[in-house]
Formats: sequence, structure tokens, C-alpha cells
Amino acid sequence: MDLSTSPTKQAQLKQEQPKQQQTPKRSKTKTQNCMSIEELNARKAGNMFDGDVLVVYKATLDKVNKTREVLRADLTDLKAEMTITLNVPSNLVQQYENKIIPGSGISITGFQIAAKTDYDRGDCDCILILKESSMVETKPSICKQYNFIPGTTIKQLLTSTNEYATGTIGALVVATKKKAFQYMIEIKDGFSDMDKATLLLHPNFAHHYLTIEEKLKRNEIPAMLFRNVVKRTDLKNTLRTGLSTTICRLNDKRTMDRLNALLHTTF
Repeated sequence: MDLSTSPTKQAQLKQEQPKQQQTPKRSKTKTQNCMSIEELNARKAGNMFDGDVLVVYKATLDKVNKTREVLRADLTDLKAEMTITLNVPSNLVQQYENKIIPGSGISITGFQIAAKTDYDRGDCDCILILKESSMVETKPSICKQYNFIPGTTIKQLLTSTNEYATGTIGALVVATKKKAFQYMIEIKDGFSDMDKATLLLHPNFAHHYLTIEEKLKRNEIPAMLFRNVVKRTDLKNTLRTGLSTTICRLNDKRTMDRLNALLHTTF
């Protein structure tokens, strides 16, 4: 009889074998959920945002004592159809400001979502607020082209009764003019005199001015998008750029169709 195969021997061998070590349970890690601006606007849950930095600007919350200066930046995502404002509290500005670069991409993990205020210029109804535990990384730009949709017309902005009327316009640039260091362009989006305005450009937009000027010299009438331009209350039919203004090529099809009809009718 082969004892190695007997029931008694098998039981002994089983007892002598060391117990197999159990595989340790993996610790649960928080999944990073990258959010679009549309999802953030709908208040969906998520803890990561990837996009591009359009502009960086500051706002003083206490205008009387000139304190609590907060850093803000308007961001867009891969679709580049909306913008959201990033708010960096005053105690964190020094820690993060060198990572928030206009024209660069940005990745943010661990932010707070709050309601939009009058200081925030993004299209989204909410804003992102950095915390001490937030992680911010500068990366290459992810947007191929901006697809922002104009939210107002020249006439609507010029006739607004708001103290600091601000709007996003799609318009044709029909002329340029320069006085000393002041760059000016003439824009229009309709047939009447109220559909025309002079837009005063900050020197930071000199490169846009020169590009437009070259196109006009070639008899090209560029269609541009002017995001967050401000009404001048002291000058008739005049708008100006601000710290949160973005100027780029207009890509909204509906607005382009309307401006093309205007272009072929009046020029």
C-alpha cells in the first residue's frame, strides 16, 4: 500500500503545509475625475480640471482700505466654448501665481467650487477657488482654437445702463487708428450708426492691432471676437479693453453668417 496517498498521510501533509498568505487588501484611492466647464456649471462632482489660461487679472475686495487683493484668471477647457474664473485667495497668491501663465495650459486638482461674484468675468455661473491643499501644474496649451459665442451686440452694450457694462462681441474690424501710444480700431456688427463703435486697445494688444492693420492693407476685413470689452461712459460710441479682455478670431458659425451678409452688403 502506498502510504503517500492514504487518507491519513494526506491529512498529515495538509497540516504540515504552511497556510497561504492572504493577499493584502489594496487601500482605496480617490479617483481623479477631470471636469469640463459645462459639468462644473451643472455642479457635477469632480476634483480635477484641465484647460488653458486666457487672462490673469486682480481685484481688490476692500476698495476703502485697499486690502485683500485677490488673483483671478479666466480659464477655458478643451472645447473652448465657455470660460470659468479661477480665484486665488490673497494668502495663496505668492504660492500659486507663478504657475498661472496666460497662454499656457493648467491642471488643477483639489479645488473648491463657489458661486460667481461681480468681480468674476467667466461665462460659468460658478468659480474655482484654490485651497492650501490644491495642486496646480503648468502644462502645454490644449486648445486648438477658441469657439466662444458672442453674448451681446455693439448696440446692446452701448445702450446698457449698467455702471460697468461689459460684454462679448463678434464684429468686423473696418479701420485702425493710432494716436501716440493709443491704439484704436473701428468695429461694426450691423447697418445702423449704433451698430458701430470705436474700441480703445490697451498697449498689451498692440500685436493684435498690427495683425489687423496688415489684413486691412490687403483689403481683408477680419471678423474678430472681443470678449469682456467695457463701455466708456465718458465717450460716445466708445468701448475699451480691460484686464479680463480676450481678443481672438471669431469662429461662431451663426455670427459669422450674419457678419458675412453684412460684409457683402456694405462693402
